[in-house]
Amino acid sequence: MKHVLVLHSYFPNQGWTRLANEGIMSTLHKEKDLAITVDIRYLDMRNDTSKVRLTDIKNDLHDEYPDSGDVDLLIIVDDLAFQFVNEKGNELFPDVPIVFCSAKNYKSVDYGNRPVTGVNESIGFVKNIRLAKQLLPKTTTALLLNSENLPTGKGHLAEFEEFPKEVDGVEIRLWKDHTKNSLLDALNDLPENSVLFYGITSFTDDRELDLIVNLHDFSFFTDNTDAAIFSHNYDLINSGIMGGYTIKAEDIGEETAKMAIEYLKGKPIDKLPVKLVTSDHLTLNYNALKKYNIPMKNFNNKSILVNYSPSFWDQHKNIVISIIIIFIIQLIFIVILLEQRRALQKSHIELKLAQKSAEESNQMKKVFLANMNHEIRTPLNAIIGFSNLLYEENLTEKDKTKYLNLINENSENLLNIVGDLLDLSKIESGALELFPRKVNVNQLIKEIYDTSNMLKFEQEKTSLKFIQVEPDTDDKISIYTDPYRLKQILYNLVINAIKNTEEGEIKLGYELNGKDVKFFVENPGLHLNAKEKERIFEPFYHPLKAYNIFNNSLGTTLSLMYRLAKLLNGSLTVDDIPGDGTVFILSLPLTQNDSN
Repeated sequence: MKHVLVLHSYFPNQGWTRLANEGIMSTLHKEKDLAITVDIRYLDMRNDTSKVRLTDIKNDLHDEYPDSGDVDLLIIVDDLAFQFVNEKGNELFPDVPIVFCSAKNYKSVDYGNRPVTGVNESIGFVKNIRLAKQLLPKTTTALLLNSENLPTGKGHLAEFEEFPKEVDGVEIRLWKDHTKNSLLDALNDLPENSVLFYGITSFTDDRELDLIVNLHDFSFFTDNTDAAIFSHNYDLINSGIMGGYTIKAEDIGEETAKMAIEYLKGKPIDKLPVKLVTSDHLTLNYNALKKYNIPMKNFNNKSILVNYSPSFWDQHKNIVISIIIIFIIQLIFIVILLEQRRALQKSHIELKLAQKSAEESNQMKKVFLANMNHEIRTPLNAIIGFSNLLYEENLTEKDKTKYLNLINENSENLLNIVGDLLDLSKIESGALELFPRKVNVNQLIKEIYDTSNMLKFEQEKTSLKFIQVEPDTDDKISIYTDPYRLKQILYNLVINAIKNTEEGEIKLGYELNGKDVKFFVENPGLHLNAKEKERIFEPFYHPLKAYNIFNNSLGTTLSLMYRLAKLLNGSLTVDDIPGDGTVFILSLPLTQNDSN
């Protein structure tokens, strides 16, 4: 069992004493590896440090501890108790080691062979003056309040003497007297925009005021000055001062008790150097901040605000932000799911359309193959049949000529069908070559007109008119294109119109439209509905009512013409004639004319 005696300088209700004792006792009681008994004595020496008083204390302790061997360790709290042990301790506890808790003057004492160590604090004066300048930028003067008649005050003065007389443009003044009137004079002499830094005070001419201040009632200071009061003492925050970079008495007590435990476990005192605790806690009084209109934005999350009642947002902002984030994540998740569902629906629809289109395409291919088989076999059968008839011995010259003409006509039809199929195949494979050159448009239209007009006369269609239309201009319009493929497109459109129209007017012509030239073929014998016009250029598509009209194309000619137009960097479209029938329009880029 280890026996520890704790000697306090002041009375139990004195702020620093009470909090330091709490730190010591809580740490000692947490120790599980040692059995420790603790005795606490309050020497109450603040107002009487006379030899008579010291002798009375010594006698009382001697009566309680006649044998110093009953005490394994002394914990001395504050300078007055340390002073007492220095003067009378050798008579009471001559060989008992000491661990002190805040003894500013420990270096000035001759301990002899007694092992001594402990914990001290640094008041952080310069750091707090800079804090005052940061919070109150107009600050010009700082008055340090520190009575030199107390041992702790003397220790503070030794630390003050190391500091400059000016910090960041702030003049440093020192009050070290111990009378109320001298303090009032010092306060009255302060210029505007001054601050106070409180170390420790003692009023020998007003014991009542001295007791009040020791109980942390700072109304005397706040009633006599408008200057903000800063201090390193955390326990003064609720006394109406501003605060500052502070030290907690509990922290000093805890560190002292930890050092005591290390010694009691066997570590020599000389292996336990004196520890210095610095003022690291930025602790401020919210009421004082409001009084001096200091905004809250000047502080980070590590600041401690006393007397601050946070708003609902400050209390719950992390929860609210978390809820908002969760809501946004859920909303994004819902949007993603809806988008995925929409994409799946779109894919499903596109799949159905593709399936339907594929089925229609397959059906058209079947119809095309059937029709192609029929159309190829028709001229072939005619060629073979009429060729066999030529072997008859009783044929007249007239019959022979007739049969030869029919063989020739069907041969041409067969050749055209095979040519269309070959061209489509080349376009599909990208093997169709173009041979562009400069083409005179008027001349090309006249050639198509003359050739096509002969067909009209050959078929003896007297009720059918074939009209050539040219723009009202004298310019010789030229374009740069493949003349063979251009003729192929226009000629096929005109031939289909002539073969399948019995009466009316077929028109072939062109007109200028900006940078394009538009060729047109009006076919009064062809009538298409909206759906048929939309699909008329699809490969293998064949409107049933137009079957007889395109009896030589089988759905290939218009598809071929459409694709040739695109190869010529143009377009082929179909529209209604305002009166009756259909018009096919071929648009090609226009080049400069000869005059330019």
